[in-house]
Amino acid sequence: MDNKTALMIDNKRIFLVNLQKALISDSRNNIDALEYNVMQVPGYDCIRESVTICFSDGSKRKIDTTANSNLANMIAIGRVLM
Repeated sequence: MDNKTALMIDNKRIFLVNLQKALISDSRNNIDALEYNVMQVPGYDCIRESVTICFSDGSKRKIDTTANSNLANMIAIGRVLM
């Protein structure tokens, strides 16, 4: 993984931590956590990204976020919550 990709992953992680704080602050969302997952594809120089939304009732919803921008991730998460 090159430095550019590592920086992008770090920026997304920071954005999602802040988004998680905002979503948890509104109890109507019933969210416990957002989990950002990155997996390097074996044999290739690319990654797969996903966000798992962990709800207060114990259920989870996984979203494929590969190659999404921060805005696209926020919209995808918002669609799940609506």
